[in-house]
Amino acid sequence: MKKVILIGTSHTIQLGDGKKDSFYSYVEQLCRTHKVKAIAEEINTEQSVAKNVSISLGIRHKIIEPTPNELEGLGIEKVHEIEYQLMSLYDIDEWPENPEAEVNRELASRIQDTYRKRELEWLKRINELDIWPVLIICGANHYEPFYKLLVSSGIDVVKEESKWGL
Repeated sequence: MKKVILIGTSHTIQLGDGKKDSFYSYVEQLCRTHKVKAIAEEINTEQSVAKNVSISLGIRHKIIEPTPNELEGLGIEKVHEIEYQLMSLYDIDEWPENPEAEVNRELASRIQDTYRKRELEWLKRINELDIWPVLIICGANHYEPFYKLLVSSGIDVVKEESKWGL
């Protein structure tokens, strides 16, 4: 059976900034409790707390976030590119403070669209990894949408912390 243990946090915590020891202990404890055989992360570097846990426990580690070149190949826009396009389109030099301004609403919508596309790619990579159960660590802002995607794909999900350390 395909089983995922899901954690949401921040990339700074994943990298060990500030709460390295407690995050390490938390990830290690989850791996032992759920008999995790792999850790998958939304992160763009090989150096992370979870990578160190995987080495210590002798389990597989996989980065599921596409590289910038892979994002381009997948047709997924980068946030800074969306911002530049919209600033040019709306002929503005800075973002309006009002979150309800049309440009801000469009920015939020387009960013959410890129998030959903990235999450689909993560799902593909996790399925290709095909090692279960797998602990997945993603940004807290992806936690609920990614959870729903996993469940709708027939994967059993154990919801752990949605905002660990935040």
